[in-house]
Amino acid sequence: MLFCHITTRIPGRKHDGLLSKKGGRGFPHLVFMDERGEVITQPAGRSVEAFEQGAAQVGGFLRLRNKADKSPADQAELLSLEIGFGSVSSAKARERAKALEGSLDEAGRAKLAEALKILDARDFEREVKAALPKKRPASPEEGKAVLAKLGEKFWAAYQAGKRPTHSPQGAGQTFYQVLVQYGLGTKQAGPARAGYEGLEKIFGGFKQARPQLDRLKKQVEGLEAGGGAGE
Repeated sequence: MLFCHITTRIPGRKHDGLLSKKGGRGFPHLVFMDERGEVITQPAGRSVEAFEQGAAQVGGFLRLRNKADKSPADQAELLSLEIGFGSVSSAKARERAKALEGSLDEAGRAKLAEALKILDARDFEREVKAALPKKRPASPEEGKAVLAKLGEKFWAAYQAGKRPTHSPQGAGQTFYQVLVQYGLGTKQAGPARAGYEGLEKIFGGFKQARPQLDRLKKQVEGLEAGGGAGE
């Protein structure tokens, strides 16, 4: 069922802080909740398709969660959904996955392995956030030095196969922005292309992001063609 809450900022109004309690930072904040009002996850986007897909996943999750006798395959599916929703810690998810390994068939193990890749990406996002400077650079020169250091670090991680998630809420935006600017600034097509493609995966479906993405694409293609970073 649809539940709509409007924050009024009227002093003393009951439950007026519900938005922040459910993790919201701005308007509108959209989430799927269970019958107790606990947040399960957020829609992956604002389109009808994103809502339909999210509703189907949440419905499957609730059916599995409420199932009395769960088979190993059920438990693996439930864990995969929880990982996708971000509602289970990395340590707990890995513990549960390890306990299930011996009881799953090949298809079940493959599905769980794909879910664990999401955990790897989220763990890497924490590394990305930890690497960011705690305060803004004091000068343009310091900013360039910080970008160079981060770009080199992130490009090495990317080449080693580490990737953040492609969620607009994650650290992927920062990671890929650093890569593309590092690549363009140092005239390296590899990180520039990787950064642009990562941003495309995250924001390609957002109409307002299209002009900036198209400009980055032109710059990257100019660099690859040997014409510098483009106009």
